[in-house]
Amino acid sequence: MSDAFKAHISLFAAQVIYALNYSIAKDLMPFHIGPLALVYLRISGACLLFWILSLFARKESLDVGDFKKMAILAVFGVFVNQVFFIYGLRLTIPINSAIIMISNPIMVILFTLIVFKERITFLKISGLSLGIAGAVSLLLFR
Repeated sequence: MSDAFKAHISLFAAQVIYALNYSIAKDLMPFHIGPLALVYLRISGACLLFWILSLFARKESLDVGDFKKMAILAVFGVFVNQVFFIYGLRLTIPINSAIIMISNPIMVILFTLIVFKERITFLKISGLSLGIAGAVSLLLFR
């Protein structure tokens, strides 16, 4: 099996898990677990999984200053993001939550184009178009 094929299988599996995330989280929350407990379980499970995987990976050294940056990113990039996502999901249906999450990369591209005056490339327009087409198809074919 080629490395490219393995990468594509891994990406496909990640997207399937990501897609199932909305419905599973929504089904668990109102009856079985609270939003913060769900966030705690998700983050703890991911930490455990990545720690186990790190035992088999090549070791890399980090500067002391990098640990502070990683802690800040962990709080805002993972914890706060997940808390907002789970609480938002509790208030709506999974399809609406998925549409909002799909719009995030679209908003980032538009933000960088407007604020940072980044160049518009064919790949950026293609990605933006695919994102918009995906969101529209979710809305039209619920």
